[in-house]
Amino acid sequence: MLTQGIINKVVYICRVKKVLIVCDTNSILSPLTEAYMNKFKKCRAEIYSFGIDKKPVDPIVIELLKEDGITPEFNIICSLIELKTIPFDYILSLSPNANVFIETEFKTPLKFNYNFKLPEKETKENLEELKKDIKQYIERFCKMYLNEYQ
Repeated sequence: MLTQGIINKVVYICRVKKVLIVCDTNSILSPLTEAYMNKFKKCRAEIYSFGIDKKPVDPIVIELLKEDGITPEFNIICSLIELKTIPFDYILSLSPNANVFIETEFKTPLKFNYNFKLPEKETKENLEELKKDIKQYIERFCKMYLNEYQ
């Protein structure tokens, strides 16, 4: 009985976690969040992002990530059909619209909502502050949910 419990824990720890990040456009918030989650995670995890109304990744985001030594590689899901085929462990929504979306579309995984506020003007200086906020939030999230003992 004890052996089976230990085996179940080892299998759970070794399993690849699947995380979905959802925002309105997937051009600023999700790519930043995805990149920092990939940087701070300590366990095996696949990180995906999805935008309700898709736009290309903002070039300033790529520039900011490169300054932090991160090679921007994004795992973007493009369709709702594809989204529904992946069994996510965690879903993060980054805006009120995204929160409504995940509450409507997903019933089972753990869901988190953090409403990051985009600056009115998307300049490098304004996005620099947003980047700091996302880094802090995601570093704490990864320590709690994506560490090597989860």
